[in-house]
Amino acid sequence: MQIKRKYARLEVKSEVEPIFYGKIKHRRMLCICDCGKEKIVNLNDLNQKKTTSCGCYRKEFTSLKSKKLNTKHGLSSSKTYNSWLAMRRRCLDKNSKGFKNYGGRGIKICEEWLNSFESFLKDVGFRPEGMTLDRIDNNGHYELNNVKWSSAKDQANNRRKKQSYA
Repeated sequence: MQIKRKYARLEVKSEVEPIFYGKIKHRRMLCICDCGKEKIVNLNDLNQKKTTSCGCYRKEFTSLKSKKLNTKHGLSSSKTYNSWLAMRRRCLDKNSKGFKNYGGRGIKICEEWLNSFESFLKDVGFRPEGMTLDRIDNNGHYELNNVKWSSAKDQANNRRKKQSYA
């Protein structure tokens, strides 16, 4: 029987000692994978395409599949995404340092942005270098016509007045 030399990612180097399951003899091949690893595989599994690599293909496939399932936008390490997260934290997380000045005094996030970074990005755009998210009306909510990207100086000039409790 002629042995095909290449099976998907595996190339047959040589035949090794067969293995017996009861009275049935299974021919085995020493193969080298495209990634460089060696693997002993039953010839029948190679012919039936049950084994196509040393295992590297499965790792690559599941890794890619996982990335696609868990990443909608591919911007989770961007400054824009971090600004969106910080906005949510200030308004929603009672344990956040800034909660009392945002969510604690009733500042809300519009429904479109609340759970959708994509909507936020579409409406506000990417965060320019050196800028942070600012509300135009400090007593208003985080919504389309009330946010902009501002410099630290602009934000300092847009603070609400301290209330005196006399």
